[in-house]
Amino acid sequence: MTKLLKVWMAGSAALLLCGPVMSQVTSVAGIEGPIESIKGNPDGSVTMKVMRMTVMISAEVIQAGGVSSPSKPLTFEEIVDPAPLPGRGHDDWVGDKANVRFLSRRPEGPGQPGFVGGTAKGTGQVSANGVVMIEQVIFEPAENVVIGVITGTQPLTVNNMPVELLTDSRIPVATLNDHGFEIDLAQATVGQGVAVEGYFAGGVMKAFQVSVTGAPAKDPGLQVAASRAQGRPDKGELQLQGAVSGVAPGAPAPAIRLEVDGSGLFIADVPTVLDPLVPGTSTFRYRGSGLDPEQVPAVVRMTVLGSGGQPTAATATAEVSLR
Repeated sequence: MTKLLKVWMAGSAALLLCGPVMSQVTSVAGIEGPIESIKGNPDGSVTMKVMRMTVMISAEVIQAGGVSSPSKPLTFEEIVDPAPLPGRGHDDWVGDKANVRFLSRRPEGPGQPGFVGGTAKGTGQVSANGVVMIEQVIFEPAENVVIGVITGTQPLTVNNMPVELLTDSRIPVATLNDHGFEIDLAQATVGQGVAVEGYFAGGVMKAFQVSVTGAPAKDPGLQVAASRAQGRPDKGELQLQGAVSGVAPGAPAPAIRLEVDGSGLFIADVPTVLDPLVPGTSTFRYRGSGLDPEQVPAVVRMTVLGSGGQPTAATATAEVSLR
């Protein structure tokens, strides 16, 4: 779903070197707009034009996974790959299947190169001369969303709209249930609730995420995932919600231990509640207040507790959106 980009002003200046650009950082920056060009540099950094602004991405940011598509982190090679994404080649812009309102800006060459023409949503720093240096960014060809029911499975249709599952290595489809666990989409049936995210091209929804309501997790083992995580360190507030999958039949709903990832600092033990609509699944919601600032971290580790409150091997992390 599209979200408004919130940009918070930085309190102090710093010096930053990014590729060939060296200047004084004056503020936190945020962008959300069309990508006009992408150029790879010999040092592994990337220079882009977004809404006529010069945007730099350092090699360190790329290597740390700071650049991603909606479904995966991107490597340098994937960022600069000029091959059109599925449905965005020149031939996809012509013929009966073309979306008429896009014909006036059909590419003259082989098509739109890579993520050019898509949207960049990111945050970072801006120098005194206006160069944006990205710390975290997502590339999207477009963001189209459909919510409804499965009306066909072979091939997949949603509300009678054809859906193609993306297999391109830059933006492969993620098939999930409504709790965020990977599913076997082949087991989905007509009439199940579904949400599809992707981009509409050539008369087909090119899907990078398909979420099916009530579908069982593909992995039968015990696992945990967060669907939302927000925190305010200055106020000592942390909110986290998610689910556990793989709960044995007849077993009680397990508890979840929340800790600061890395240090292991304890935050809370949180009970879960069995989901009557999805067998083997339980859900949890934590609203913490009065916490020390150190207990509202950028990354929380979640661990499923077994009988007697002992930690199990089922553990995962959640990135917290800090305000």
